Amino acid sequence: MKVTTETAGTREVRLEIQLDQEELERAMQEAARRIARQVQIPGFRKGKAPYAVVLRMVGKEAVREEALESLVPRLYKQALEETQIAPYDQGVLEEVSDTDPPRLRIRVPLNPVVELGDYRSLRVEWQEPSVSEEEVQKALEDIARKHTAWEPKDGPVAEGDMVRIDTQGRTEDGEKVFESKGHNLVVRLESLYPVPGFHQELLGLRAGETKEFTLPFPEESSNKKLAGKPVRFQVKVHEVMQRGTPPLDDNLAKLVEGNYETLEDLRKAIRERLLQQRQEEAEEEYERKVLAALREISRVEFPAVALDQELDRILEAQAAHLEERGLDMETYLTMLKTTPEAYREGLKPAAEEQLVNRLLLAKVAEAEGFEPSEEETVDVLREWILGGEGEETNRDARVVLENEGFRGVVRDTLRRAEALRRLIRLARGEPPEEPAAPKEEPLPEATQASEEPAPPEA
Repeated sequence: MKVTTETAGTREVRLEIQLDQEELERAMQEAARRIARQVQIPGFRKGKAPYAVVLRMVGKEAVREEALESLVPRLYKQALEETQIAPYDQGVLEEVSDTDPPRLRIRVPLNPVVELGDYRSLRVEWQEPSVSEEEVQKALEDIARKHTAWEPKDGPVAEGDMVRIDTQGRTEDGEKVFESKGHNLVVRLESLYPVPGFHQELLGLRAGETKEFTLPFPEESSNKKLAGKPVRFQVKVHEVMQRGTPPLDDNLAKLVEGNYETLEDLRKAIRERLLQQRQEEAEEEYERKVLAALREISRVEFPAVALDQELDRILEAQAAHLEERGLDMETYLTMLKTTPEAYREGLKPAAEEQLVNRLLLAKVAEAEGFEPSEEETVDVLREWILGGEGEETNRDARVVLENEGFRGVVRDTLRRAEALRRLIRLARGEPPEEPAAPKEEPLPEATQASEEPAPPEA
């Protein structure tokens, strides 16, 4: 077997494996014996048919294909060992040549490369959030508007008012086709009830007044008998009402959930709530700026499969969120008038940014020597699985808590969270924390000699 390599893309390498004729022949002999045990060949007991007979009965190509199916994983493993390549993920079998012996071409993704810039010198201006008196006043007025109530109006009907009216409608030949008494109607000019233009005719009327007017039923009316025909309406206004906004006083404060005794109590609570909201928004925006600044001074390269995996994670999270709302992804994409392929493509910029951020934060955590304790890991995992309540009495919960894969996910999450916290301290000019002493760590799983590489995808 002869192995050569060439660059196939960003953090990807292509292995070209040229088989030896003897190696292929041995593999085909083994494949023929397996086929002979599985297929009944006339004149021979199962597993006893000679090689030449098996070739004649099932065809050389079928035997060759069976041989390569078992041979490729072995050759792939040998090629990785020979070239000392540690794959990031499963390789992809791109080509099996028609030559005899065949040549294999396998595309192998490599681990991402992260070169951190001088993150300890990173500085990003922090703007302390604030809340103005005008914003507090506007919030108070919004609350007052939410507690509006209908009250009598001594004036003409305007849009948005409510009227209590009697209405009667007749066709040109006097047939009564519409009638309502004491009906409350909110005047909205865009309304089509009972016919287009009806609400406009009410504008300017006062309580106690009547009005007659003619309007056509719409051509597309479900009432085919009246569609397109004029109807004479008679309207009597009994009452005109408008929304009354309560004054900004202690009584308004008592209407608001939270047991506020005075307007000043409510004003103080609003200011605190707005400030907390601004603080959270400012911190989220600051995190984005710090990470953007870190990306600017660093270099990250990753294989295409890493971005595909990040996209898969985003889509899985979105699908779970949609399910909580009673939707599925297919319905959601139909609502957006897009296809799965177009939607996935549109997510790529956000997925790439998310992936790069994760890789950078992991590298910062490594540089800072941060490693979460066993207690921290278990506490977070217990919170995730059990919501922090009670002991892990459920057997499945205990299995999860003891699963090293889940623990690894939690540790990675804690490392990135601590790395971000330290980055933010540095960016704001706060004193840096001294990195922890480096620990003796085992080799990453992908490079351990005992690790079996996944066979390449066909």
